[in-house]
Order: sequence, then structure tokens, then C-alpha cells
Amino acid sequence: MHLYVILAHSQSQEHLPGIFHHTSHLQCSLTGKLKCVGPKLVPFFKTVAIYFVLYGSSESTSILFCIAKCLPVISLVFFVLLHGMSLNEYYRYSRLILTGLFFSVLGDVFLVWKKSYMNFECGLLMFAVAQVNYARAFGFWPFNPYAGGVFVGLGLLVYSYLSPGLHGMMEILAPMYLGLICIMGWRAVARVQFFDDLWTWTKLCGCAGAICFMISDLLIAVDKFVVDVPFSHQLIMVSYYAAQLLISLSVVDSQVEDIIRLQTKHDNPDVIDNAKRHVKSLSHHLNKENVKYQLEHLSTTVDNVKENLSHRVDYVKENLSHRVDSVKENLSHRVDSVKENLSHGVDCVKENLSHRVDYVKENLSQGVDTVKDRIGHLSDQITVSNVKGQLGQLGGHISNHFAGQKRD
Repeated sequence: MHLYVILAHSQSQEHLPGIFHHTSHLQCSLTGKLKCVGPKLVPFFKTVAIYFVLYGSSESTSILFCIAKCLPVISLVFFVLLHGMSLNEYYRYSRLILTGLFFSVLGDVFLVWKKSYMNFECGLLMFAVAQVNYARAFGFWPFNPYAGGVFVGLGLLVYSYLSPGLHGMMEILAPMYLGLICIMGWRAVARVQFFDDLWTWTKLCGCAGAICFMISDLLIAVDKFVVDVPFSHQLIMVSYYAAQLLISLSVVDSQVEDIIRLQTKHDNPDVIDNAKRHVKSLSHHLNKENVKYQLEHLSTTVDNVKENLSHRVDYVKENLSHRVDSVKENLSHRVDSVKENLSHGVDCVKENLSHRVDYVKENLSQGVDTVKDRIGHLSDQITVSNVKGQLGQLGGHISNHFAGQKRD
């Protein structure tokens, strides 16, 4: 497929930026994928084994049977979720497959009690919604009218076989559902593109799953409306679980197809078709007479591809340069911000210290003034006359003391 994209570049000079960057990370070998996918399918195989151990011989109408029947498909719901889910366009395929599995579970619940009033019809409607979502996931490009004609013929043939047994509302619902499942099968087969060498193992899984789904529903219809089918329960459930498993496997690396689809739709809707026509034209005109011309044309194509790659490299370099400049600018802003914050912090500390020093000075000044006032007050009280009076009194006391001692 990459060959078609490169050749389309050489003809239309349209760039598909981002495709190879995404696909290089998303694509890997089939063996590696199976190793990654295998452990995630263990719950599915376990629940299928439990179902056939408990109800492999016949159906039931119990709650336990309903749970056992729905668990394998529910495990596939988690399998799809484990491969990534988002609301952007790159996960459109996965979202549609997940929606189809959800309505399939609802259809299974209704068909457990299919003999109750309108339950079979409700189950058929749930599976019809599932088929619509599967068909939308498979897409309508490439159109492939030949495969569509084959499925129209098969649908008419099956309807002519079933129509004698259809009565009441089923005369409307059965052909409607038959048309939807034929559309789903047509779209699954058409997207594989066997003859253009554009198939992948995930597309093959979707195609095989659609065919298994058609076989399962055909067995249900024949067994219900025409004639009893031997081992119908076992054949229906094996083909049904195989169908859901294969369709679920098709979500692996489905983002690659969505990326290419969106990119080609944005840049040039006909880019792949132009590339395919170019390849077919080369194969028709490549003979001994014009080998030289084709080689020259191929050389020109290679030069164009080199030029495109050079432009891509320059584009990447320019983007990296812009990103580096942006990072430098952000770091510079951050350093300036840190410096400003540190400067502001230092100023705050200085201001606090200045206030504290002023406060201490003011308190010391007040204390010194108080001491001075007290010393001045005491100095006012101590005078010469007071000192003389005190000395006189002291002399009198001493004289009286010595006089008393003499009398003794």
C-alpha cells in the first residue's frame, strides 16, 4: 500500500504529512501481533469452553444460560477496549465494532427467551443494528460492485428459499435483516482487495467473521422457518462465536487505516485510485520496446520521491528548530521568573530585618531614657544639706553609744 502512496506523490505532488510517522509505530509483524493479542483472548476462550461444557447439547431459558451465552461476547467487548478507545476519528472503526458487540449482547439476551411474545423480533432488531454498525465500520470504499452483485444474488436466493415459511411480521423483518447482513458481508469482502495486493490479516479477519456471521444466521433461519437442521445448536453457536471473534480481531491496528483514510480525504480523495491506475498503466505498457522509456520514467519518479523526502526532512528540521527555540524561550522566561521571585523574597527579608532593628533601637532608646530619668530623680534627692544632716545624726548615734559604754 505504501507503493501506491509514494507513486501518487510523484503524480499529484500532494504531500501526506504524518502517515509514515504514524504507521511506522503502529505496524509490526503478524507473529508479534499474535503474541500481543493472544493473552487478551484467554477470557473469550475460557467463557466459550464454559458455555459448551454447560450447554453444549441444548439451549435453556434460565438466567445462568443467559449469562453463559453472553459472557464470550462481553469478553470481546473488553478485548476491543484494551486496544484503545477514544472519541477522535482515529478510533472510529473500534467504536463502531464495540457498538455492534454491545447490540449483539442485547440480541443474545432477547433470543434466550425467543419463544416469548415479540422476543425473537426484538432480538432480530438488535442484531440488525449490530449489522449496520459493522457495515459502517467496514466502510464503503472501495465500492466493488461485482462483490455487491454476488451478495445481492445470494440474498435473493436465500429469501426465495425462506419465504414460504415466513408469516406475519417476519415477512417484513426477515428480508430487511437479510438485506442488512448481505450489505455487511459485501463491505467486509470489498475492503480486502485481494487482486490489488492491498489486503492485511486484520481485513481478512473481518471478511471471515462476516461470512461466519452469515452462515450462523442462515442456520438459524433455516432451522426456524424451513426444516430442522441436525446439530443446529452446536453449529450456530460455533459459527456465531467465531464470527464475533474474527470481527473483533479486525480492530487490531485499525487506527492505521483510519489515519490513511483521514489523511487522503484531507489532502486528495483520489490519491490511492490515481496511484493504482498509474501502476496498471505501467504494467500494460512495460514491454521490450519501451523498457528504456519506463526506466527513465521510473528514475524521474525516484527523483521526485527523493525530493519529497528532502522536503519532509527539511520540514522536520524546521519544526525541531522551532520547538528547540520555544523550549529555550520558555526556560528563559522561567529563569527570569525565578530570579524575580528570589529578588522579591530578598527585599522582603531585608525590609523585615530593618523593621526589627528599628523596633529594637526604639525599645533600647526608651529604656535608656527611663534609666536616665531615674538617675536624675535620685540625684535631685541627694543634696549637701541632706548629707550633712545624715552625718550629724550618725555622729549623734555614735556618741550616745560610746557614752553608754563608759557608764557601764
